[in-house]
Amino acid sequence: NFQTNPQKIERGFAYLDISNSYEDMKIAVANGAYAIITNNFYTILDEEIAWIQTKDIQLAILKLSRFFVQEKRLKILKLSKLHFDLLNALHVKIKFFKNSLYELFFQILNAKDETLFALKENEYSDIIMPSKSQIDKDLKPQKLFSKGLFLSSFVFEEKYYHEVKISSLFVPQLCQLLKCLETFKLEVHLENLNHFIHFYPQFVDKKLVKKEFGTSSCVLIFEPDEELFNQEMLYLQKFSLEHTLFLQNSTNEEKLAKLQNAHFRYALLHSSFEDFGELLKENSNRQLTLL
Repeated sequence: NFQTNPQKIERGFAYLDISNSYEDMKIAVANGAYAIITNNFYTILDEEIAWIQTKDIQLAILKLSRFFVQEKRLKILKLSKLHFDLLNALHVKIKFFKNSLYELFFQILNAKDETLFALKENEYSDIIMPSKSQIDKDLKPQKLFSKGLFLSSFVFEEKYYHEVKISSLFVPQLCQLLKCLETFKLEVHLENLNHFIHFYPQFVDKKLVKKEFGTSSCVLIFEPDEELFNQEMLYLQKFSLEHTLFLQNSTNEEKLAKLQNAHFRYALLHSSFEDFGELLKENSNRQLTLL
């Protein structure tokens, strides 16, 4: 067993010294660690313990992660951030690796053999899984029909998908993901697609009180990714929509103040709904209080 918290070390555990703390190392030894893996030069406190020095503790953890992935024959679906977020919104029965390297390492340690995981491409994903992503980014729908900005119908591999809750902007990526999931024999129900964090619509009334999907004429559109925000801004401009706002480079509180004093039909915000939604909730409560 491995542990990064010296307080949780038990006899027979290996301690990964991510804190670079001599005091933490002494606690780990006192609690019964059989090995210390560190990138520091420490005075050896117990010669019966294995002292393993590495130049880079994070790289050592990555290589250990890769070793256990292979030993446990884990199946890993390596995805771009956008495909990863799409998969998360589909509620497919698959485990997701955490963003934290240390959390990911313990997920691997605790996983059963041949478990399927989704891994987001990042600075360490190529070390854990050197092979390329299984996504074919050349795939796209044979036919695509938009119903407004937030619903799309399309034909992909001779199958018709009706009014899926996603912008036509992201239908190609959805098709690519569907094809990939098919190879892993994972069941997908597109009616479960909700809370996709990109180009996320929240309908509101003129007082910015949240409304159900499609029940008002004002829509806040949330996009946390700056690159996608710029793409979506161009996408909206193509429609020549009246009363469209683009809010970027300001705090959520500043965005809210601008919205409260603006007449708009659509407002694209460089922000996540998760962060901004709390302000709308508070605004809703204020309106109720005033009434």
